[in-house]
Amino acid sequence: MLDRGIGLCNAMLGGYLRNERYVETLDLYRRVMSSGVRIDSFTCTFVLKACTGLSDVESGRGIVRDAVENGLSDDRFFGSWAISFLMKFGNVDEARIVFERLSCRDVVCWNSMIGGYVSVGSFDMAFDMFSKMRGSGIRLITVTVVSLIQA
Repeated sequence: MLDRGIGLCNAMLGGYLRNERYVETLDLYRRVMSSGVRIDSFTCTFVLKACTGLSDVESGRGIVRDAVENGLSDDRFFGSWAISFLMKFGNVDEARIVFERLSCRDVVCWNSMIGGYVSVGSFDMAFDMFSKMRGSGIRLITVTVVSLIQA
């Protein structure tokens, strides 16, 4: 199966994830990585969701490192998931590094940072991030406002 490329692997990862088979998701990911198949943002996002389900912070941090090593550090789709994952488990500095590496930040990435700061109680940082978001020309959405109201 691994010789057929990442598309089939992602379909398998997604199936495991939908059925909450998180350990199998991580096992398949490890086989993919050891086989040399090139991963993509979907691969990493599926596996980060499995790590969240398992509360496996160290594996998740490893997924983020793998993504960076495989050229995904500037992928907004993966970036927003990585930021949310890292913030959920209190890795604020690492989340900030992921955010800073994104050359093109959309509202989802900004909201991941703002919501993450709120979730860890860093309200000043959330408002600072909101200020920077507004200064960058990104339009706020309802999620942004809800996150800030919680602060």
